[in-house]
Amino acid sequence: MLKVNDYIDKYRLISEVGSGTYGIVYQAQHTFFTNRIVAIKFMHALSLQNAQERDLFLEEARLLEMVKHPHILSIIDVGMHEGLPYLVTEYAGNGSLADYLKRQQGKPLPVEEALTILSQIGQALHYAHQQNIVHRDLKPENILFKAKGDVLLADFGIAKILTTVGIRQGTVAGTPAYMAPEQWQGLASRESDQYALGCIAYELFTGRRPFVAANHIAMMWKQVQEHPVPPRQYNPDLPMHIEQAILKALAKKPEDRFPSVLAFTEALLNALPYNSMAPMSLAASKDHLTASSNQPPLRQGQGAIILPAVLTNTTTPNNSLSSSQLSHYQDRNVPKQGFRVPLPANAFRKFVLLLAFLSSALFFLSPFYSPPGILSIDYFLLFIGLGLLLLDLLLVCVKALLLVH
Repeated sequence: MLKVNDYIDKYRLISEVGSGTYGIVYQAQHTFFTNRIVAIKFMHALSLQNAQERDLFLEEARLLEMVKHPHILSIIDVGMHEGLPYLVTEYAGNGSLADYLKRQQGKPLPVEEALTILSQIGQALHYAHQQNIVHRDLKPENILFKAKGDVLLADFGIAKILTTVGIRQGTVAGTPAYMAPEQWQGLASRESDQYALGCIAYELFTGRRPFVAANHIAMMWKQVQEHPVPPRQYNPDLPMHIEQAILKALAKKPEDRFPSVLAFTEALLNALPYNSMAPMSLAASKDHLTASSNQPPLRQGQGAIILPAVLTNTTTPNNSLSSSQLSHYQDRNVPKQGFRVPLPANAFRKFVLLLAFLSSALFFLSPFYSPPGILSIDYFLLFIGLGLLLLDLLLVCVKALLLVH
């Protein structure tokens, strides 16, 4: 039975850091180089009865040895202690992203901070994918913080080596809240990791997960069948291009997501293509998401309403949502911004009402000033007045209907 102050080879166990499905992690200190603090991960004793789990643990060691990256937890050593296999890795002393999110108590992270975290994890994932390795269990608990605030991607225990096709059939593995729809069928791919990163991005920017369910079966149904609530409904200050990128990464079909994790993080970071978009017709909404908030403010007295503006980016078409995604999110009352439909200004309405009033007044005063035989002029003035009043009423009704829709 391991306990604090036990010696493992040349390391002394200082404290228990945490316990997972397959093992327990200790903080340890080198016997001679006392400034060297490491993490040592042991398998649970019960796991020793299962050769597959022991192999899984050692596979993590081999994978960590293969992937050397500044934002991937590096392995220092591997060994056996009283029949227990263990890994020695660098120590991330500032806890995990899961710990940080708990301290946030449901509040979203500042945009700049969230983008920094997502960018660093995206770099680590992209590097692993280049080595034909997918993580398959990306979640906040596996994202660790170093002393200087940089993040490290950890726990490659259920990672898979991809075939040349880029996707591999295997057992269902992962954490339900972050599993892509295809993972429930045992399919692992780079797009699965992208989906998980999209779930994390959603959580960082809104303070909540995209899907919440009481059990694994209900979670599977939501991941496979339901669409998440657009992030801007929870965080209206979130830039539109970030919401668009997250929703694309969370597409149900892998082919509807970004071509790579790197493309996803670049879409999160780079707002320029979206700011330079040009308006197009509403019919084109089958291929693009509403975007752009760079509309000039309304001047006082300038009657106007906002209709959905459909914008396109000819330089980066992969950053837009598919037609099926767009039609769904338009039905979910995505906050929209767009081009202006001009309505009569207040000055014009006042002029119409004034004419109507004068015409009506002249009609009622006509018996006192008009000579006999010109009654038709009085009725003409009345018709003008009534017509102008009806025109004003019609404009008000049209404006109300447009605002509702």
